[in-house]
Amino acid sequence: MITIKGGSDTAGLVNVTADHELNVALNTNPNKAGYAALGGGHDEGIITGIREVLPVDVSGDFRVRVGTDNMIFNEIFSGTVINTSKWATPLDTATIVQAGGFLTLNAVGSVATTKGCILKSWKTFQTFSAFGTYVEIRASIATTSFNNTTVEWGAGLTAGTVNVTATDGVFFRYTTAGLSCVVMNNNVELVNSIVNPTQLALIAFDITKVNHYIIFMDDDSCEFWINDVLVYSYDLKNNSTPALTASQQLFIYARLYMSSANSLTAQKLNISSISVSIADMETALPFAHRMALMQEHCQILPSNGVSTGSTLTAGITNVAIPATATTVSAVALGTSGVAGLGGYQTTSNATGPSLTADTAWIMFSYLVPAPVIAAPISPAKGIMLTGMDFFMTSRIVAGTNAGPIPCVVELNYGCTNISPATAEAITTQTTPVKGVRRAIIGFINVPITTPIGTSLGPISWKPQTPVLCEAGTYIQIAIRPLVTWVLANTQALVCAAAPDGYWV
Repeated sequence: MITIKGGSDTAGLVNVTADHELNVALNTNPNKAGYAALGGGHDEGIITGIREVLPVDVSGDFRVRVGTDNMIFNEIFSGTVINTSKWATPLDTATIVQAGGFLTLNAVGSVATTKGCILKSWKTFQTFSAFGTYVEIRASIATTSFNNTTVEWGAGLTAGTVNVTATDGVFFRYTTAGLSCVVMNNNVELVNSIVNPTQLALIAFDITKVNHYIIFMDDDSCEFWINDVLVYSYDLKNNSTPALTASQQLFIYARLYMSSANSLTAQKLNISSISVSIADMETALPFAHRMALMQEHCQILPSNGVSTGSTLTAGITNVAIPATATTVSAVALGTSGVAGLGGYQTTSNATGPSLTADTAWIMFSYLVPAPVIAAPISPAKGIMLTGMDFFMTSRIVAGTNAGPIPCVVELNYGCTNISPATAEAITTQTTPVKGVRRAIIGFINVPITTPIGTSLGPISWKPQTPVLCEAGTYIQIAIRPLVTWVLANTQALVCAAAPDGYWV
């Protein structure tokens, strides 16, 4: 037996609990007090072998740093119809089917050479430096008896060609070599770490069962979790690589590809749900205000490493409004039309064009920049549109109509082709096509006699729920006369529009 006491003191011996744990109490006298550090358990080290405890962070102003996770995407694959507003599914022989609570890659069980399929979100998700991004996927693999097949799931930039892995991203990969954790940066594979199957057995891991896969990433580190157990982590400290991924703006991504004929059992990837959240970002200030403070207002073009500029409303200049459009079109931007989201647009024709009744005629058209997939990787953001102001008037010479011209002003958005008449085709390999989504933003009425300067509007559209326009899709403003509108030979229409929103 060992007795612990202080010097010659025999009255106050150190005591233990019933479980033989040493009782320790800190001195309550402020002049004699020492220090105790508070830490939080991050991982028990079942797979990594090292228990990880992280300290609580305190600012220079003595405040504890706290935050709240924010859900920014969630999809549960119930029903039998793939949500084409959220997903593209480039296919080559292998198919993707949603049924029985799963979205299944290679649902038909193809074993053909150099064939496969991809699931990718239309939206990209940004990593915000110190605020990590979580991608959570519940999924299972059909079989462990296969060959020549690669399955990947997580976050990545993909061109949609099934024989090419994501060129930028953080994701799980499963091959005959086993389950690995992969980090791709600018088409360079930084990490492809196989998880030891003996260690996975410690958590009774069965890849053919539905497991909860979590990928956490910030600008310089990432973690791979399975069923709330850390299986691998990667850190860029003391590394010459500038950031974890080149884009830091990734799609949700899954791919199944057969490099040569699979002579064993056909492989499938079954996904039951996917969610994305931003960690530790409290929301006392509205998100739109945060983005504006970071110069991410939608009227200011962001730099994506390829092109940049000062304003989205390129039709506003110091000396003149854009050239007059000699034609308008229902399926493309008319001659001399404004390729921008807002600013000025003018339309006239010496022959007096007719705007056919019930047809939407495009006044403004803007393509939200798409990410550059090949090296050098360049990110691209979507626009969260929170409002639109629209005004139209007649200038130069008044027009005379047979009767009033009622017009609907519309917003086209989300289409990957400039023509809003293009049909949706999300299963096209390499270039999936997303069809148009539409919103009515207001109404105008053109009088029988339209004096110069007549105000046709204005319209101030401020939806309570904003509209998301993903990278690589068009935003268009169109007018739809409900009766045939024949412009006078020398009449000119002037449209003005101003968007409100932010880049995400």
